[in-house]
Amino acid sequence: MRIRFETKSWMLSFVLGVSCLALFLPLRAFSGETEPPPAPAAVEQQPQIPPIVAKVEDEVITGEEFQQAMFNAMRMKAAQSARDPNHDPNQPPEGLDRDDAERVLQSMIRSKAIYALAKKAETTVSDEEVNEAFEKAKARIPAEQFGEILKDRGMTETDFKGKLREQLVSQKFFEEKTKDVSVSEEEVKKAYEELKAAGRMEKPETANVSHILILAPKDGPEEDVAKAKKDIDAARERVVTKKEDFAEVAKEVSQDKSSAPRGGLYEDVPRGRMVPEFEQRMFELPLDEVSEPFQTQYGWHIMKVHSREAAATLTYDEVKDNVRRAAENKAKGDAFREYLTTALDSLKIEILLPKKEEAAGATEAPVEKPKASSEETELPEEPS
Repeated sequence: MRIRFETKSWMLSFVLGVSCLALFLPLRAFSGETEPPPAPAAVEQQPQIPPIVAKVEDEVITGEEFQQAMFNAMRMKAAQSARDPNHDPNQPPEGLDRDDAERVLQSMIRSKAIYALAKKAETTVSDEEVNEAFEKAKARIPAEQFGEILKDRGMTETDFKGKLREQLVSQKFFEEKTKDVSVSEEEVKKAYEELKAAGRMEKPETANVSHILILAPKDGPEEDVAKAKKDIDAARERVVTKKEDFAEVAKEVSQDKSSAPRGGLYEDVPRGRMVPEFEQRMFELPLDEVSEPFQTQYGWHIMKVHSREAAATLTYDEVKDNVRRAAENKAKGDAFREYLTTALDSLKIEILLPKKEEAAGATEAPVEKPKASSEETELPEEPS
């Protein structure tokens, strides 16, 4: 049983979040049935973005880095929108406004500030550690795509390794500052009861399901819809009549780019995640039976449900290790945030991006120290 807790990475959310992690950001809906539309154009007022938008001690945030961060933030927003089961795939994602731009910049400044504090503390990592993290990141995508993705993001391998070094140094600094923070068994139990009272220990009914999709929007040309129906009928005949393996047929013909490499498989899918026509069959179709072809807004499908797991309340023993990690992460985040409340005052921070009300002509905005956000608390256990 896989248990997932929602956590946020406030310290490093934009060290790699807008420059490295976004390199590998999947842009497909969870249902795997379509890719969301391209991210909207960058924020208006681009001509007013100066070459350097902020300085933190001797670290700078360039206008180019900021624009790339905004673009990556919009990609993330598009991906989140696509995961919404009520999302219209033909509706372009919303752009980011000026307030969003200032929040992105504040997050970038906060990350640079933590890195500056780490350097002041003489926290370092070895080249071997950076290279190991680089190889791990590189291994996550096909080798032939890595260089293209870096180029698309305006980065070289050296740039990428530089961002990795910043993350590793900042993370090591965080660990040094919070190494003595721990939680008791009583605190873990209390955290579990709080999560349980908030409904966070309720595991929804889920299904493991495979499908084959032939793309053809319902409102598309009739000939396309008819051809898709013919193709899905042929796929079903191969599985049902000719007794070919469902997964192998899915790998060959399914046009769901997300699930096809896995034989059409989606695991542990809860209610509310897929489109209604898909979900209904997912929880009603007899196990291991191949459905009749059915149509969604994306096209024609056939489905096979492998197993279902009933809704249940997770017990303390089932989740205590995860709850402990989450509680410790929160405690460490709280302790580090308290440290930052005063530590940030020791840094020289200049914001050169005009504020919204000054964008018409200002060249330098008043300094505003980044705040230790109370909304984002946990640090990843390892570099992303």
